[in-house]
Amino acid sequence: MLVRVVLFVVAVATLARAQFTSPAQPAGRNLEPPVPALCSQRVIHERFNGKGYFFSWKDPRTANTEEDWLGGRNYCRQRCMDLVSLETSAENEFIKRKIVEDFHRREELAPPLVCAFVLPSPHVHSHTDNLDADLVAHQLNPLDIVQEPPREGTLLGLLDERHCAEKGKRPLVLSEYISTCLGNVKYIWTSGRLCDFKGCDRPDLQPIHINGWFWTAELKKLAPTNNRVQNDWSHTGGLNRPQPDNREPQQGGAPENCLAVLNNFYQDGVHWHDVACHHRKPFVCEESDSLLKYVRFTNPNLRV
Repeated sequence: MLVRVVLFVVAVATLARAQFTSPAQPAGRNLEPPVPALCSQRVIHERFNGKGYFFSWKDPRTANTEEDWLGGRNYCRQRCMDLVSLETSAENEFIKRKIVEDFHRREELAPPLVCAFVLPSPHVHSHTDNLDADLVAHQLNPLDIVQEPPREGTLLGLLDERHCAEKGKRPLVLSEYISTCLGNVKYIWTSGRLCDFKGCDRPDLQPIHINGWFWTAELKKLAPTNNRVQNDWSHTGGLNRPQPDNREPQQGGAPENCLAVLNNFYQDGVHWHDVACHHRKPFVCEESDSLLKYVRFTNPNLRV
C-alpha cells in the first residue's frame, strides 16, 4: 500500500514539474506563479460548492479579450485561481448553464443608457451581411432605453445618431450591442489537457488519447475518453466523429491537446471538445486551494 502511495505522489509531482517545462509551450512563456496583490483583489462572480468562479465575459476588463490556453491559465493563476476543472457532474452542469444563460449585461460594459430598437424574430435568421440593410429597410419603432436583454428570438439594432443625441444617449453599433448584450458564450477554456510532455509514456497513460487527459489545475486524471458515462465529450465535431478526435493535425494544423467546452458549435449541444491550445477563447477561473494556501502562508498579513 505504501509503495502505491509513493508511486502516486511521484507521478503527480512529475506532472506538476512538466507543466512548467512542457515543450509544447511557446518559447519564452511559462506558467505564472500567483501574485499576492492580485490574489487579494481577485474578482468572484459566483460561488458554487464553496469555490469562487470568475467569468471573463462578465468583467469589463476582460469582456472583449480572449486568451489562448496558457494565457487563460496565467491570468487565473496570478489571482490564486486556475482554469476551471470540471471534476463533477454538478460542476459541469453549473458551468454549462453559465455559458448558455449568461448574457453580457449592458450596464457592465457600456454607459447605462443605450439607444436601440428591436428587430422582430423572423429577421433573426437573416444573414449577418444583410442585417444592417434589413434594419434600415424596416424603419421600426424605437425604444428609448433597453433596460434588459430582450427575450430569445429578438435582435437589437441602432437608432440614428441624431435621435440618440436628442435623448442624451450614446449610440451603439449593431455588432457592439449584439456582443455586449445578446451574444451568449460560444466556447470557453478549461484546465483539461492531454499529457504531451516528458513522462507521458507511462504504461497507465496508454493509449494516450484515451487515458492521457487530466485536469492540470488539480493534477487529476479524467476518466478514459471511451467511458462516455464518466465524461462529457461530444458525440461529434468537425469531422463528424466522437470527441476527442485530434482533428486539426489531420487538416494540417496543430495537435488538439487542450479541452474546451463548446456551446452548440457543431449543433451538438454544450459539450467537451479537444482543441488546439493556441486558439483564443473566453475562460472561466476557479479558486485554487493550493495557491490560496501558499499565498496566505507566505503573506500572513495580507487578506486573501
